This record gives sequence, C-alpha cells and structure tokens, in this order.
Amino acid sequence: MDVSESNKNFLLNIFQYVAPSHVALFLRLIRLYPMNIVSDFRKREQTILAIVNEVTGNDYQANIWPSIMSINRIPELVEQVLLSNEHERLLLAIEQLQARFELQPHRFQIYQLVPKNKTCIMCQIKLKEPEFDETCIIIGRNNVYNGILYKNECCDIIYKYGHMRNRRTRERFVVSDAIFKQEYIHLFDHLIYERILIIGFTNLIQQAASNFQSYTNATNTDIDQNRSFRKQDPVQEKLQPKSFAATWTWFEICRYLFFMTNSQTIEIPDIIQRFSHDLYFEANSLFFYELFVKFWSRHGQVKGCECQAKDTCMLNFVFDTHMKAHRLVCAHTGSCDESIPELGPVAIGCPRPPLRSSSSILKNELANDKRKCKYYCINHYDHSLIKNDSPDPLVAQALEQERMADIFEANDECTVHRDEDDREHKRRTAGFMAIVSNCNVIIGWNESVRSEGMRRNTYHLLKYLHLGGILPPAAAYDSACTFVAYLKNQYCISIQQLPYVDELLQKKYCIDRFHRRNHTRPECKTTLSCSHPDNRPFFDNQNTQVCEQLFSHFTKLKATLRSIAWPYSNIFYCIIFHLRNCFHTNIFPDNLYLAAKSNIPPPTKKLISWVQVMASHIDEISEQKRSESDEEDNDIQDYIYD
Repeated sequence: MDVSESNKNFLLNIFQYVAPSHVALFLRLIRLYPMNIVSDFRKREQTILAIVNEVTGNDYQANIWPSIMSINRIPELVEQVLLSNEHERLLLAIEQLQARFELQPHRFQIYQLVPKNKTCIMCQIKLKEPEFDETCIIIGRNNVYNGILYKNECCDIIYKYGHMRNRRTRERFVVSDAIFKQEYIHLFDHLIYERILIIGFTNLIQQAASNFQSYTNATNTDIDQNRSFRKQDPVQEKLQPKSFAATWTWFEICRYLFFMTNSQTIEIPDIIQRFSHDLYFEANSLFFYELFVKFWSRHGQVKGCECQAKDTCMLNFVFDTHMKAHRLVCAHTGSCDESIPELGPVAIGCPRPPLRSSSSILKNELANDKRKCKYYCINHYDHSLIKNDSPDPLVAQALEQERMADIFEANDECTVHRDEDDREHKRRTAGFMAIVSNCNVIIGWNESVRSEGMRRNTYHLLKYLHLGGILPPAAAYDSACTFVAYLKNQYCISIQQLPYVDELLQKKYCIDRFHRRNHTRPECKTTLSCSHPDNRPFFDNQNTQVCEQLFSHFTKLKATLRSIAWPYSNIFYCIIFHLRNCFHTNIFPDNLYLAAKSNIPPPTKKLISWVQVMASHIDEISEQKRSESDEEDNDIQDYIYD
C-alpha cells in the first residue's frame, strides 16, 4: 500500500524516539485488546505500557499514547510498522512475563484465538491477516480466562477458531484438527471450553457415573477455590449445565463421526436449541446405529484392538434387557415399524415423552381431558379424547400379532410374563436391550419402548442384521427356551421364511448359567445347557454373565438414563456405548478415520445435514417457537436431562 510523503515523515519522526519494533509491539497489544479489559481504560494503557517496558527494557510514559494511537488509526501506517515476526515476538514476551503478572492482583493473561485456516476452502486463495471479532470467556478445569476471538472472511465463509460458518446458508462446519488437535473447543458462539474439561467429563461419566449437573457444580467449586487461592476476583461467567451439555454432545458426535467415517468436515447446528437438535437426532438415528453395529461387530479387524477374549473373539453373544434405565414415554402403543420384511408391522410404541404439566396444551384443556392427555406426547394426546378410535389396519395387525405373542409367552412354563398395561400411572420404557459379545464388547443395542418380549427381541436382532451387523454362531439368553420355541412356532406364520430368520434359527442357543436354575423344561437342562456337548465348543470357559455385569455398571447411571428424552436418548446411548467399548478394547477414541483404515464396510444410509433437516421441518419449527414463547420460563431443560 502506498504511503504519502507526510505520513512517511510522521513515522520517521516517531522512530527517532520509539524503535519500529517497539511501535509494532504497541500496535499488536492494542489490536489484541481493542476493548477495555478493565473498567477503567487508563488501567488498560498502564498494563500495555508495563508489558512493553518490561520486554524492551525502556521507560515509556503515558505521553507516548497520542502518537501510537495516531498510527493505529491509519491502516497504511500499521502495515508499514507490523513486521513479519511481531506475532511470534509478542507470544514469547507474554510467555516470559506470564509468571510475573499472575502474581499480581490484576492478573493479565492473553488468549488469542485465531482461525487455523490459511486458505479459503472455496477459492483456495490465501486468507488475509485475521481481524478482531469479539471478546470471549474461556472456561477451564479450574479457572476462567479472558480471550479475544479473531475471524477471517472470504466467499461468504466466516473462519473462526474451532469452526467455519457460511453466512448465507447458516451451515457451520468443523474440521478434524478443531476436535483432535486444538487446546480449546469452540463449536457455538460465545462458548469456549478447554478440551481437557470436556474429556474430563467423558472419563467421569464412564468411570464414576457422573452427570452434567454434578460435574458443573464440582467444576464451578474448583474455579471458585482456585481463584480464591490465587487472590483473584470472583467471576460470574462459569460453567452452565445446558450449554456445556450441548457442547459435550456435539464434541462427542464429531469425534464419533471422524472415527467412523472418512468425512473431511462435520456439519453442526448453528444454534443451541433442543427442538432443532432433536429433529437432527431423529433423522439420523439409524445412520449412527449402522455405523456402530458395522464397526463393533467387526472390531477384530481393527489393528491394536485388545478385547478381553482375543483368541475367541466373537465366539458367542449374550442378549438381554436392562430394565432399570426405564424412562417416561407416551402411552400410545400403536406406533409401528414396517422396515423389517420378515415380521411385517411391529408395534414398538411411541418413544416420545408425555406432555409436561407446564405444557400449554394441558393448560388449555378441561380438567377431565387434562387427566387423559397427560399420559400422551404432543403427537398423540388427541387419541385420548377420541372415543372408539379405530386403528389403522396395519396397526391393528401389529397389535394382534403382539397379543398372540403375549399369549404364547404367558402360557410358557419357563417365562415370567410382565404386564405393562398400567392405566393408573404414566407408561415407562423397559430400558434398553444390549447385544454383548463374549469378549465384552457391546455390538448392538436398542431402546425397548415397550416391555421385553419374544417378538420384540426378534425385531431387534433382525434390525441389527439388516443394518450390516455380524452375529456370532452361538447365543445365550435368560429365556432362550421360549425364544427358540417362539421362532419355530411362528416360522412361516407371522415370521416370514427369509435368510436372516434362517440365520437366527441355525445358531446354537443356551440359557446363561446365572438363570439356568429357574428353568423347568427338560431341554433347558440338556440341549439348551452350556455344558451340552453340542454347545461346549462355544461356551466352555466363556462368560455368559457379560450382560449382567454390564448392567451393574449402567445401574449407577440409571438416574441419568431415566431422565434423557428421545430422540436424544438414541444419540446418548450410541456415544456412551461407543466410548465404553473403546475403553475395554484399548482403542483410542481420537483415532481419525479408523473405521475406513480397518476396512469396515461404509454405511448404506446417508447422513442428513442439519440445514437439510431444518429446511424440511420449517413449519414444525415455526410452531415450536410459538409454543416455546408460552413455556419459556418453565422449560429449563433445553439440553439438560439429568
């Protein structure tokens, strides 16, 4: 940029008593702190003067500020003064002074968060020097720090530390380095956390059954005590459960997707809003589950995997339902899944939570109708008000098949039938069904909206196979006798003769050792026993209590699991089961593109982006915003479920 003759003379005059490198250091500090970091602007000037004097060994006074600010206000002069290595010199100076300034009451820490992108992803042109965007608060494990965010703009893309955003389409993208290599995590506006703070919660939820609220309280206590010990002023901006839960969830989703796919970028929501996030979770639940079952049913292919039974990996599997993780759900039982051709329509029940007492819908209903509606979700509450509501033919068929399956189980001598027809209280789920390999790896799971039963167990296993999962040749189950009898009894009747059904029938089944004593059938003691000669190759010296042991751990998390709502519950289960498997197999969760590197088959389903989901549900979002305006004060759990 050309500089006029008068401006050159002005610079030369200043350089006679202030060295160019010192002027550059002044300008860097001014740009780093363009807004007052303290209530009195004079303290800001004094602090910058103190840093420059300490670094340069000079004794500049406050009367130098008019000349420095004159340069700062003229861009072409700033370009002439800012040398190429001034950024590195500044960071070195701050590093040298850090310990000294931390000992002072007005502690002066500099955190400059600059975009990592050097070139535009659209036009591939080198980006200009980042410019100031906003001040921010960085929340760490035991302290809160001031920071400055910078940004770059090119081709409608705004580049920031941690993510980039398309200003026109509202698409927000994260690259792998922002998740795996950066010290701070910045996914949503104004929310920046130390990475070790987020990873700390991940480790505690696995090892100590922590939850968002307790972790937030403990972290804030650490911050208060640490600042008091260092004689620092108390801060108001500390960890908030709702925003931290959203950031943790999307951080782990990004880690999961970078682990399971070969995506270069991951799109995340542009805002923290529970309803829009739930739409994304619902649209992509099968995609996440397909990634899970394909990888973990083939974990033996992964280099460095150290599962507990390496020599007999995937020799057998155990499946069972953990019922202590039950949560409130809609009382509507007619919701069906027709995606499994072997079974036709299956009555799985509605997984959505019932209406809250603060719901505007209930407030507008009469007292008698309110009592009926409170058991149902927002999509099905009107079913309680319709007398003699005739179900759809497919729903009627599904309910009839379910009734016949219940009769079969009720007449079975080895089964204790669970009656779920509770009309006095809100309906609860039956927890989750887990499929666990003998090497203690969860290879499949499914939330059981309705009670455990043979038809629903068959549905879960067939769904697992349809998504590309691999089942070992033998299986243990506490009601294996009833399950095998049901498969054979309904074969070619309500269960169609197709390859996946034949695969289930060809497996070796036995009753796990823990439940065998309660069975009375002769075959339960012989052909369905682990010690039978036909079963011994699959069950000798094998642990058939892996499900019970797994459930004992997740019992500690039952309060959290009962309070999370669908469809977030699907993603939450997927994340914690994936992380639990990583821990038990010594596979690092930060392994970029590990599934592709291990030749795991790619998913057949497509990930639907957040922008696509929002565009396809624009009417629902508008309606939700109108209803939220009535419930804003009461709905304090936008992202907190525990």
